[in-house]
Amino acid sequence: MEMQEPTLEQLEKIRETGFRPGVVACILNTKKLLMFYKKEHKLWQLPQGGINSGESPLDALKREIIEELGNTILSGLDFSNVPYLLNDRMEFKPGRHSIGTVETLTGKEITMVGKEYFFYSIQSSTSEVVISETQFDEYFWVSYKEGYFLADRMYQKGKKRITQKVLNKLSELKLID
Repeated sequence: MEMQEPTLEQLEKIRETGFRPGVVACILNTKKLLMFYKKEHKLWQLPQGGINSGESPLDALKREIIEELGNTILSGLDFSNVPYLLNDRMEFKPGRHSIGTVETLTGKEITMVGKEYFFYSIQSSTSEVVISETQFDEYFWVSYKEGYFLADRMYQKGKKRITQKVLNKLSELKLID
């Protein structure tokens, strides 16, 4: 399910259907993708988070990077050209997730039925990450093959599928080797 970068109106319509819109950062350096490991979840993943009502995807991306990775990494990131790659939707299976709510611009709370992710690529001029500033336990710059290896071992089927999808897109665009 691919589409153009979402407008604020489109994001609001997504919320109204019970999906929480979110951004995912594909941070790249020398044709490698930055992936993080969270021991608590036993999962390799990409930095990501929700888009707040009234917030643009790019503003959400910057905020989430600061929240999850700290300020130091920002100095090496180029936000002048942040290509939108693709989007994908993950619907919750009943009884498998702690269901929350998503809030619209008018303040209406809607039961969340899933998440819709918007993926962006960001070039980094440095490969250094100060892990103590992040919310993660480890990091690794991966090639396509290494990233696919890690994604293939994800126990969360939805995250596995969308991580493999974005790895394929990055490879197709020749952004990773």
